[in-house]
Amino acid sequence: MEQFYRYGDPFAWALALALLAAAMLLSFLLVRLRSFFRFIGKKDCSRHFAPGPPAGGSPDLTGLTAERIRLESLVEERTTLLHQANKNLEEELQRSQKAQVRLEQLLAEKELLLQEVNHRVKNNLQIIMSLIGLQARRLPTGSPLIATYAATEGRIRSISLVHELIYRTEFGLGLDFRVYLEELVQGISALYNQPGARVEVLPSSRPVHGGVDFSLDFGLVVNELVTNAFKHGLVPAGGGLVTVGLELEGATLVLQVRDTGNGYTLREPEGASLGLSLVKAILKKYKAELRVVSEFGTLVEVRIPWDEQ
Repeated sequence: MEQFYRYGDPFAWALALALLAAAMLLSFLLVRLRSFFRFIGKKDCSRHFAPGPPAGGSPDLTGLTAERIRLESLVEERTTLLHQANKNLEEELQRSQKAQVRLEQLLAEKELLLQEVNHRVKNNLQIIMSLIGLQARRLPTGSPLIATYAATEGRIRSISLVHELIYRTEFGLGLDFRVYLEELVQGISALYNQPGARVEVLPSSRPVHGGVDFSLDFGLVVNELVTNAFKHGLVPAGGGLVTVGLELEGATLVLQVRDTGNGYTLREPEGASLGLSLVKAILKKYKAELRVVSEFGTLVEVRIPWDEQ
């Protein structure tokens, strides 16, 4: 007992203290390792997933509240901008609608104004034709001026008819040449009033429309050619037939005036008439071709390059 007391007891106490120190060190290391691995795991998760509350702890309510407030503010700002843009679009739409209504009103006023102008021009030309007719009736029978007055009246009628048809036609559609030919040719027939003479406008395979300027020139050409057919192509007091045809062949407008008389030519003699000079000047303006065939009557053909004149 004495020997154990002397050697064993101090050694046991030292051993116990060493073991206690080792246990405490090991416990400290385990705690540090667990904290380290918890930190590593939390940092790795934050890279791939939405941040969440720490393990074993409460969520970060302050950060979430701040983020929610920021998002709500951003949504409110975008909503305000959208409302303002929508309001601007509505105002622009209203301005555009008002401008469109105003343009439609101006267009209607312009249409009425043009119709009124054409109507007044037509009336004025008819007054001029009436004055010419009155003057012609005062001439002695057989006077060469009677034919001159009649030719002048026919030319004015061709111009007047253009304005009359424009007045009667819906705005922007152009002049219907078939209607124009029918009324123009009937007027020439009534003017010369040859017994037994008939005039006919052949049907066209497709409708043809033209503008005012071309229609005026075209009417003058038709007037001269049909007048020549009545004056020179038909047998006096023997009647006959005058046919007028109009066709659109590709990019060419073809006018044909044919009679069943003895035939005549359009050669320009010395001191040629105004009508023939007028026809040639107009055809030159449109680079048109003129062909005359005097067989079994006379065929006068005019070919005009056509590009919606």
